[in-house]
Formats: sequence, structure tokens, C-alpha cells
Amino acid sequence: MSMPSCTMHAKSKIAAFVSLALMLAGCGGTGQDESASSSTSQVIQGVAIDGYLARAMVFIDYDNNRTRDPWEPFAFTDDDGYFSYNPLTQTDYCSTNTTENQRLFCLRTNRQLPGTVIRIDGGYDVMTGEPFFGQLSRRIEQRQQNPIIISPITSLFTDARTDEQKNALFTALNITPRDLDQDYFNSENTQNVSSNLLSLALRLHKVVSIISQSIHDQYDEVGSKAGAMNDVSATVYRHIAQQITRDNQSLDDIIVDPTRLENLIAQTELDVLNYYDRWEIPLPSDNAAIDTAALAENAAGLSQLIHHLLSGEISSNDSSALRGSIKLIEAMTLKASGAQRSSFMSSISHLLDTANHDLLNELITALAEEDSDLSALIRMDLANSGLGSQEAVRDATRLPVGTSAFHDLAGNQMRVSDMDLGSGPNHLRDSEVELYFRGNNEATEGGFDACVKYIKDASISGKLGDANTRGELVKGHWSLLGAAANNGASYSLLLTFEFLGTKYQAILKPAAAATFNSKEFSGVRFDYANELRTWYSEFGVEAMQNLPQNAADCAARLPSRIGI
Repeated sequence: MSMPSCTMHAKSKIAAFVSLALMLAGCGGTGQDESASSSTSQVIQGVAIDGYLARAMVFIDYDNNRTRDPWEPFAFTDDDGYFSYNPLTQTDYCSTNTTENQRLFCLRTNRQLPGTVIRIDGGYDVMTGEPFFGQLSRRIEQRQQNPIIISPITSLFTDARTDEQKNALFTALNITPRDLDQDYFNSENTQNVSSNLLSLALRLHKVVSIISQSIHDQYDEVGSKAGAMNDVSATVYRHIAQQITRDNQSLDDIIVDPTRLENLIAQTELDVLNYYDRWEIPLPSDNAAIDTAALAENAAGLSQLIHHLLSGEISSNDSSALRGSIKLIEAMTLKASGAQRSSFMSSISHLLDTANHDLLNELITALAEEDSDLSALIRMDLANSGLGSQEAVRDATRLPVGTSAFHDLAGNQMRVSDMDLGSGPNHLRDSEVELYFRGNNEATEGGFDACVKYIKDASISGKLGDANTRGELVKGHWSLLGAAANNGASYSLLLTFEFLGTKYQAILKPAAAATFNSKEFSGVRFDYANELRTWYSEFGVEAMQNLPQNAADCAARLPSRIGI
């Protein structure tokens, strides 16, 4: 998972409203004008891999400014991580016979590609169901095979222009040019995982992720200027490549050495400071120095854990153990990047301690289950958690008993509400969304309509805050991630919707129930700006009423709960 390239500062107020109000915030919105999508003849096929990335935005960065400009073609990856053509389902998204929704996954261009960079922003990891934060990329060569693999490994080569630079990277990574075109989850099309390439890719991107996220947190105006980089991770990749080629270092020399990582962090921060200066952006008023020593130690520790999990006793071809290991890596990555980072290194040391071998295996086994949940694990200091039994591990890693996966959504509706109504007189809140799922019986995907109410920082006198609404109607497409392999059920509900000509992506996941005013509400979790957020539903999934037709209908469906 990515740290947010999809942060709110890069969007206008109305896009900010959409991102917050629909809970469909978090990651995936383009924030760009859609009218420039190309419909010309050359089709670009590919797949996005960290794990496979569903609903990520893929775009052709003609001017290499690390952000999508309105004239640059783009598409989204499908639920398997592919764009333009999915070999698993043999679906050609660029065919004249495709549906309107399928055309979202078609990437076309009318320009020559050699030397051009293709980039991936956002999306959701198919294996973990968690948002991907950051940016991946690949520079297209003169003779490029299809599908084009875009991964953390290819991202390291994006700014290497000479054969000397590329060869230095190949040597430092101990790989060959052919490995850039390997799907390491399906090596040589044999359904086998390449543990070496997988470990390399995950160590590389997770280290990049926690560094870029920490810098994003400090300098949150990155991405606020049109035509300038919207994510720090591409800069971190560039500096890693430069250290390798300039100083003849291996990747391990860098990502497990806190001193070299501190240098990498300082170089990246300097680039961000230059960005602020070039665009005349005032530095944050609370601009405390980044604790580079602690950040470097966390990055090195995470790299060590990944190496331990993927090159030790756990077989990369044991799909259950692999899934559990990757979810554990994801939990620790989120821990290193969030408010719980103070207990990160003690948790890492606890997991790496050979005396805790049985605990590590119990965690991996529990996280491999479909109803696993990372929330409690992220908050926990594993060194002082008391996880001494299989039952305790289950309680810390699984959704509460009785929490159901999403299923049979077609023909039904669901209302979710933010239960925080703020406080008067000038900070009242009232946010709710009601989703209406369309589709055939037993469908695992289809269209949806949604009524949205978003009121924040309102006054008891009746005055609403900026970009507030008492009711808006939006339309989109829904799908249940991985439902085909799980009897039509999924713990990850993907949503694609359009508002004012802009496409957004989102993911909803079931969460623990809670009681409000003596009524039990089911929880629905989503991620916003790398925070785990939960809204609640009183009735859950229920039979659909008549569909709303306009904003007035939506305002009537979602009456005020705060008296204004």
C-alpha cells in the first residue's frame, strides 16, 4: 500500500467535498479534467503490480512532471490489476463492443511512446484489500513487450537514461533486463511466485512509502500546484537510483543502513523545500524538523522484516502463508507511517526475535483468512501486547464474530452515516451517504446511484460551511473484489463514480459494530489520508426503495440530524 498521493490538498473545494462526503475519499480520485482522454488508435496494454493494483489510475506522463496533466491520456486498472486487456478473463477493454464502464480500463495514445514514462497512482492492493499509496512508473523502451509490467522494480529504472546507469542498477539488484518484464506473482506464466523479485519489490516500495509519507505529512502542499509533482515517492526512487549508480552501492547497502537512509531522506526533503521555494509556498507554520534518525531506523527495520518473511521458512508459493505475510507487512507499513509509529521498532524487534517464532506463524495464519483485519494490529505494540495464545492472536487480527462480508448487493441499498455530529454553535456536522446498487441477481458488480449529504462546521443559525450540501445525486459502478473466488462474497467493495466530469475510486470494508442511543449499528470502514475511518449503518443492506432522481430527492432521503 500507497502513502497518499491522493491527499486532499491537491483538489479543489468541490473535489474535496466529494472525497470527504462520499467516504469514498482516500485514494483513487484523479482530480483532473477528464475531457482529454484520448480515443486514438494505439492501445497500451499492461498490469500494475506491488501486489496487483485494482482501480489504480495509469497515465502517460508525456512531459515527465510526475503528475497527470489534463491533456495526458489515462485509464484505470481493472479488478485484477490490468488495463486495456485482461488475459485472465480475455477481456479487450478497447474493443468496440465494450460497455461504458469497461472503457474506463482502456488506455490509448496517438503519440510515439519510446522514451515516454507511464505512471500509476493510487488504487487498491488485490491481496490485502488496502489502498496503495504512492506512485509507480516505467519508461517505455524502443521495443516494449505487452503487457507492460509496471512495478517498484521498473520504477527504480525510470530516471536511468544511459546503458551505464541501467547496468549499474541491474548489478546492484542482482537481476537481468528480462526481470523487468516478469510478473513476480506469476513468474514465466507458471502461476509460481518469484520470491526473489517479490522480496525486492516489496522492500523497495515499502521503504520508499514510509519515507515519502513522512515527508508528505510534514509538507502537505506537495501536489497543490497544477503541473507539478503530486507525490514524493518518485523523488525517493530517483535518489535511491542515484546513490546506487553514483556510489556503486547495492540496494541492500542503502535500505538496511540507517546512515545511508538518513542521507536519502535529507536529499528528498531538500527537493521538497526547493519545490516550496519555486512555487512560493509558505513553509508550514509548525514546520518541526523531521526526525530523520528515527525514520531511517524504521525504514531499515521494515526492510529486514520483509526479507525475513519472504526469504526464510515461509514459501512464496504457499498462497495462504504468502497472503498472511503480505498482510503483516502491510500492517507494519501502516504502523510506521501513522500515529502509532512510536511503537514500530519495538514491534519489529519482537517479530524478528527467534524466540517469538510461534507467534509470528500464528499471526501469518490468522491474517491469511478472508475476514482478517489490520486495525487492531496497527494500533498495538506487539512487544507489550500479551499475544500469548491462538485465541488472542485471532482477536487481534480478525473482524469481530458476526461481521459479514458484502454479498447480494444488487437490488438493495445501504445508508452509512458519520455519527460525529460535531458541537454547536459553529461546528455542527451531518454527513450521510445512501447507496443504491443496481445489477442482476447474484451479480458481483453493477451500477449504483448514491445520495450524499455533507455538512461540516455549520452554524446553529443555519449557515453551512464551504462546499457543503444538503443532498447531491451521483452515479457510478460497484464491484466486489475477489468475489468470484469466494462464493460471491467479499470484504472489499470497490466503487467508481463520477462527479462534475471527474472519476473517483474508493473502497469500503465491513468493520466492528457499535451502539448509539441504545441502537446497534454495523460499521463500514474506509481509509482517508492514511487514517482508518469508520461510519455506521443502522439497517445494513436492505431492499431498495424507489431510486432518487435529483438532488431534491436526495435532500428528502437524508433529512437533517442537527436541526438546520
